Amino acid sequence: MKIAVVGAGVTGLTLSAGFAELGHTVRCVDGDSGKIAQLSQGIVPYREPGLESLVLRNVAAGRLGFGNEPSGVLNEAELLFIAVGTPADERGDMSLASLWKVIDRIEAWPDDGRKRLIAISSTVPVGTAERTESRLRGRLTGRCEAEVVSIPEFMREGRAVRDFFEPTRIVIGAVSAEAADRLTQLHRRLPGPIVTTDRRSAELAKLAANACLAVKISFANEMAAFAEQVGADYPSVAQSLGLDPRIGPYFLEAGLGFGGSSMPRDTHALVRMADDAGAPQTLVEAAVRANAMLPLRMVRKLEAALSDPGRRKVALLGLACKPGTDDMRDAPSLRLIAELNRRHPGIALTAYDPEAGAVARKILPASVAICESAEEALRGADAAIVVTGWSEFRQIQAEDFKSWMSRPIIMDGRNVLDAAGLNAQGVVCIGVGRLPSIPGPSSRKAGELAL
Repeated sequence: MKIAVVGAGVTGLTLSAGFAELGHTVRCVDGDSGKIAQLSQGIVPYREPGLESLVLRNVAAGRLGFGNEPSGVLNEAELLFIAVGTPADERGDMSLASLWKVIDRIEAWPDDGRKRLIAISSTVPVGTAERTESRLRGRLTGRCEAEVVSIPEFMREGRAVRDFFEPTRIVIGAVSAEAADRLTQLHRRLPGPIVTTDRRSAELAKLAANACLAVKISFANEMAAFAEQVGADYPSVAQSLGLDPRIGPYFLEAGLGFGGSSMPRDTHALVRMADDAGAPQTLVEAAVRANAMLPLRMVRKLEAALSDPGRRKVALLGLACKPGTDDMRDAPSLRLIAELNRRHPGIALTAYDPEAGAVARKILPASVAICESAEEALRGADAAIVVTGWSEFRQIQAEDFKSWMSRPIIMDGRNVLDAAGLNAQGVVCIGVGRLPSIPGPSSRKAGELAL
């Protein structure tokens, strides 16, 4: 096929390069001329594993190109993917401004007998495909034949390329059997099962997926807090839960909660949409509230372990919303930093992230010192908080913590460190939902140590 993709973010660029790799001719367009200029020069402005090499390989093969104007490529394209951003507006609803801008710039296709398909991959409210088709036909009555379909993307940050080529499922929401068949053929070389359904169900499938994961993550964190209070070991509980095939092992880790560009936005938007539809999503709403409380819970642990934090230096290990990306949109680190500064205005914060340092310098307050290494961030610190579970942090030895830090107190917000091993070597390491293995009276709970 000849395909056009509007939106050169991680999602749109992965779709573009992925379909080019499958042998299609793809033109990726975006209104950001600076981004298009970078891509045209072979510069991929994202930290996404495997994406740069995939893009460059298909550009070199002549299957992938870039441009600024969507109207200029539509005459040749049989299929238009829309992968523009739909950020939350002031009310928490998804903004469709970028989507409407694309639709309103589409001109009539040549009358060559081919039915064009417009596939919305952006995460959108239920009913958007129908509204889009109505808006398009209202502008181009009698001048083109097009069907708007919904193909939500399920790619994860840090795994986008892998998720494109190894999808867990491909959801196609279409009206006509012809459109469903053409899109099934488009994806035939990908191994995931294909679910064909109506457009509204496809749109809700994406929102429901993120809402379900949010509920599962918040459940894990609530259960970890309970485990701490009753002296149980949540990682052992999670292992037991994960062995139950009705539950599964994924997204049961306790920590600082979810963040990023999708899950917080999608859960907030779903709650609002459901309220408007008269079907309140009380479980999802509770999960959102529980997630918002996690930074405060971590700060209270720090307060229990470190006297007068407002006069101390605290290092943050990790800032990105998850390992494998430099994305800090709605990252837990932002809420944690805000909570630390609110409760302890005099606190000195240093931070290090293997990928997100450049992003952090642009968005964090100047009072947070962004460092070039974990050692630099930890030097002279009275305590440290592991915020993002980068594997690099597992390589830090007990002797490193003791020699670099003023006081080797580690709050492991992602349970990535060997807490028992560190504690045995004189480093105080307090995890999330873990049994305390802190030197001292065996009756002491994890939140009762103050140094």
